[in-house]
Amino acid sequence: MPMSYVCDMDGVIYHGSRLIPGALEFVQRLQSRGHKFLFLTNNSQWTPRDLKHKLEQMGISVDEAAFHTSALATAEFLGRQKPGGTAYVIGGAGLTHALYSVGFTLTENNPDYVVVGETRSYDYEKIERAVRLILKGARFIATNPDLTGHTELGITPACGALVAPIELATGKKTLLRGQAQPADDVDRPRDPSDGSGRSVHGRRPYGHRHHCRYRGRHEDDPRSLWRHDPGADRNLPLPSHPYLRGCGAYSGR
Repeated sequence: MPMSYVCDMDGVIYHGSRLIPGALEFVQRLQSRGHKFLFLTNNSQWTPRDLKHKLEQMGISVDEAAFHTSALATAEFLGRQKPGGTAYVIGGAGLTHALYSVGFTLTENNPDYVVVGETRSYDYEKIERAVRLILKGARFIATNPDLTGHTELGITPACGALVAPIELATGKKTLLRGQAQPADDVDRPRDPSDGSGRSVHGRRPYGHRHHCRYRGRHEDDPRSLWRHDPGADRNLPLPSHPYLRGCGAYSGR
């Protein structure tokens, strides 16, 4: 059975609007050899359709079903926790669409959850409203713990930076979803500073065989782009995802 791949996107496939050298050839090689693959991203702003379009503009053509975002993971989690629930959302279209798709209603009136993801529409009024709702009993959810993201223009604040003032004002830690957190770890509050930008750590509890492509300061050093991590050198099944059904192993190689 061909090896299956789960691959990060930001800083691995592209950097902002710039394709990472070798990424196109890598995806074409997977397609030509019949490997199943799934792209993961902690950026909750975009829908899978948005991401498909973005890659097409860079010359990579893949199915919409080949993307799984932290917004989808968050919505799936909340849909299981409280079917038909309600949420106040600070986030982009990817997050609101994902929550609608699992039957959630978005409201400012006594929601079950306050959910925060990446967005460029972030202001004092939204922070103030989120704080009041959480203090009234809404549970506080973030799509991922990343403090910063990377674009061709430099560092940009990410979800962890947006939730920080709300945590400080309420004294309550968020529960985090996203690609780096194991599914059985959903009820443990996490400090946003835990996010190191290396999603491979979230795979370790599953025992997947994996290779890590380091981001950030390593990305311009060809000697450190691809490193094998022996911490989980075992071959166990992937967690269920429709696009990878029947796959036998994981690799981020």
